[in-house]
Amino acid sequence: MTERSHNYIFLDVDGVLNEHCELPLIHECLANLASVVKATKANVIVSSSWRDFPDMMEILVESFRRFDIEYCGTTEPNHSKGWAIDKFLEDPKDEIRKYAVIDDDYTLKSYFGDHFVLCCSTFDEDAKNRTLALLDQVK
Repeated sequence: MTERSHNYIFLDVDGVLNEHCELPLIHECLANLASVVKATKANVIVSSSWRDFPDMMEILVESFRRFDIEYCGTTEPNHSKGWAIDKFLEDPKDEIRKYAVIDDDYTLKSYFGDHFVLCCSTFDEDAKNRTLALLDQVK
């Protein structure tokens, strides 16, 4: 296990790593995520509804492995995304200093404000750069 920082990424999948909830996951999006994780040593927490489906998580974790993205866990399953992320953030065992919520659901902006990175067309170069800036790792 590599040394981790106190940076966290709460990651959606559909609309972020793929288009229209379809497989396969997009190579460029995974590569962009990998570069953010490498630069920030961020802990990747899956907040996507994929967390509720073991088959989908298996596909995701295997994709992470191919891109050398360390998977660190999920938010609580069977709860709304906003509630589950809030619950994770409140846990005193995780010393979270900086975090980004990466999602294509614009309604989460009202929950997470400046910590929110909207993916209008997947996790493209622009979303990657906004995430790096949010986690203070501007290249």
